[in-house]
Amino acid sequence: MVDPIQAAQKVAEEMGLDQEERPPAWIPEPDDLLVGEVVSLQKGWSNQSEEYYPILVVRPKETEELVSVHAFRFILKDRLMTLRPQPGEIIGIRFKGMSETKSKRPLALYSVAIEGRSVDIYSQIDDPRRPTRKSTKTPLVDQQELTEEEDDDIPF
Repeated sequence: MVDPIQAAQKVAEEMGLDQEERPPAWIPEPDDLLVGEVVSLQKGWSNQSEEYYPILVVRPKETEELVSVHAFRFILKDRLMTLRPQPGEIIGIRFKGMSETKSKRPLALYSVAIEGRSVDIYSQIDDPRRPTRKSTKTPLVDQQELTEEEDDDIPF
């Protein structure tokens, strides 16, 4: 299993950042809960996944010392990208611990909530009755309008 402290340090090195440029990383243990105000949003780069991920700077309610939440883990990133927390909002992040995927890859489990907001899960589910992208199928009939005379041969 990867040491979370080394992982956070490696990410900071990959991004070319000195630790003094942002608050220290929040490195949770299983069942740790972080509740606080989102102070700022930044983006980080992961050489491993070769994509950007969100970094939240949070002021925890219990300590008032700023921490950086690096959302390079899949579930945490997904939740943040869905909720899109903004500066000034109160966020709660719980690290539930590690699990593994069906293919035995490690998976970090998180839950995330923002005070006063709920997630619209319906917008995240594809509705087969509602087209979401242009169809590549050839239409059965030409798109030109039918005249009444042409319409008369329809058997119903």
